[in-house]
This record gives sequence, structure tokens and C-alpha cells, in this order.
Amino acid sequence: MGKVKKTLTILAAAAVLFFIFAPSRFPDNTDFIAGLNKAIPNRAVIVFNSGGWGYTPPRQAADFAPVLTGIQDTLAAADYQSVVIPYKRTENSFLGKITGLRGFVSSFDFQSSALAGYLEEYLEKNPEEKIIITGLSNGAAFTDQTIEKMGRETAGQVLAIEVGTPFWEKPMVAGNVLFLDNNGQDSLADGKISSLLLALVKAPFRLVSAKVCGTDLSFSRSIQVPGHEYTWNSSTGSDITQFLKENFPPLQ
Repeated sequence: MGKVKKTLTILAAAAVLFFIFAPSRFPDNTDFIAGLNKAIPNRAVIVFNSGGWGYTPPRQAADFAPVLTGIQDTLAAADYQSVVIPYKRTENSFLGKITGLRGFVSSFDFQSSALAGYLEEYLEKNPEEKIIITGLSNGAAFTDQTIEKMGRETAGQVLAIEVGTPFWEKPMVAGNVLFLDNNGQDSLADGKISSLLLALVKAPFRLVSAKVCGTDLSFSRSIQVPGHEYTWNSSTGSDITQFLKENFPPLQ
């Protein structure tokens, strides 16, 4: 028993040391920078930050696509066009995910600073443009960190729509920031620990069931947190529409 305990202790220590000292691997965001450079004047730039690890492209983000579509449709109804440009905060690799976990522990300090810098540089060249930073779950926490790092002089040009921000992150309170939590029904945003634990317990059974049915289901998608699904319903849609009207004069 003593040997087993010693072995487990050594393995745990090795894991901690690897987590701390493993080489960092950051995602390649040249496509994001290129997208900003190609942004057409008089279009709102919508920066998309996915949930989970943060590398899911918009077309595959079924959990947030309805919100993105709703934002674009609302703007288009007032003849205000927009373009969605995704920002990756984690590289889809083993070392990339280790780096992503370290970023999670530090509240995404490095990556949010990088994004804030890119957006500030864009606004310096395009002072009349508007940017909407959006994010779901971890992406919402990342969005919040990004907008906090941007200069106060950009507040009139940069909006943030944060959807389902985890309870351990306190969303920034400002006129250019909208925080959505399904009217308090999102267990992750509201910190309902019992519901979160139950979702974790059920996750392995959902994975097994999906495997039996031949369905490809990731572990993150198997954790179905009550209230953490967002659609363009009457509540979410009306809240975002009102927020856009208050911050986009053409929508008045």
C-alpha cells in the first residue's frame, strides 16, 4: 500500500510540474488578423468566442449559432451589415490544451490582452467602426476579460454580449456590456452547484449512450447544464435587440 501511495504521489507531482513547465502552444490567429484587415467599412465586426476550449468555428457552434444569426439579422433589418470573425484562444492539440488550461487559471490574461491589442489597432485605423465581442460560457468570461483590457476611449465603439458567463467570473458592469443568463435559469452562470454536479454525474452515461448509438459526442457536449442552452427566443432576442438599439443609432 505504501508503494502505491508513493507512486501516486510521484505521478501527481510530475503532472503538476508538467502543467507548470510544459512548452506553451498558442493558436494561430493569422486568419483573424486577416479578417480584420479585410473588414469592409460601415460593417459591424462581430468577434466570436466559442465556449469550451475556444477553437470551435461559428458554423459548428450549434450552441451559439442562433444568437449570432439573430444579431446579424437585427442589424441587417436596419441596413447595418456585419461580418463574423472567430478568434481562437486555444490550439487544438495536447500542448495547446495544456496552455489553454493555464490560461483558464489566469483568467485568460495573455490571450485576452492579445485580442484587445488587435482590436485597438483596428479601431485606430477605422475610428468610425463598431465592434461587437461575443462569447458563450468560457468564451463569455474571455470576452469580459478582453473588454476590461481595452482603453476607455473605445467604449463607444466596442460592445460585449456575454452569454452564460460562469459564476466564478464576475461580468463587467457597463453600458456597453450585456450579460445574459436565461433570466437566472442558467445553472452555470448562477452557481447552482447541485445542478452542476448532477450534470457531471450524468455525463459518462450520455457518452456511453452516444457510443452505443454511433453518435459522435464530445465530453464537453455530454455535460448538459440546465439552462445553459441559448436560442434566439423571446427573452434572449428581445434583450439583445434592445441592447443593440441603445448602442447603434441606426437601429433607433
